[in-house]
Amino acid sequence: MREVLGAIATSIAFGSATSLAPSVVLADGPKDGSDAQGHAPLCTIGETTVLSFQTEAGLRAISLCEGAGSTYMVYRSGRPKHIGLQYPRVANTNSWRSFEFAGYSREGGASNDAMGDYTLRFVNRDVMYTVFQSWRVSGSEYRVGVVIEVKGKAVVLKGNADTQIGSLMSLETNKKIKNAW
Repeated sequence: MREVLGAIATSIAFGSATSLAPSVVLADGPKDGSDAQGHAPLCTIGETTVLSFQTEAGLRAISLCEGAGSTYMVYRSGRPKHIGLQYPRVANTNSWRSFEFAGYSREGGASNDAMGDYTLRFVNRDVMYTVFQSWRVSGSEYRVGVVIEVKGKAVVLKGNADTQIGSLMSLETNKKIKNAW
């Protein structure tokens, strides 16, 4: 099991996984990872960034991208010139049902311990991916990243919040996506 998780973590971190993504034309942009229209590193021209961030190690980006007119949503992981994984492989109107969303937030500032917890899950080849975003006002906590789970064992890819574009909160009212609750 350790070897399987190690291979997954290595392929994720260093892009050695076989690319499952079709050819895509990525938006070029400045060093902060977005162009003038706010495209994330792995979203194509014409797509909207739902959420994107660099991993803490800075070796790859994670991007959730929405097609024009909300026609589809895809998860991409990799580098701008090398997409290591695109899920689902075919971006079409059915892609929304490939994901499961859960979210909760509480307002009220520090006196009410304002917080938010959001996740987006999918399973690809018996591997569960959970993109997460959470915060707590008390303690000034903020986390973003991806948990990759195989046969009950998990690897966490922590995201660099300073590179984040977008938010999972934007999926709260989307009726096309499965709600985990």
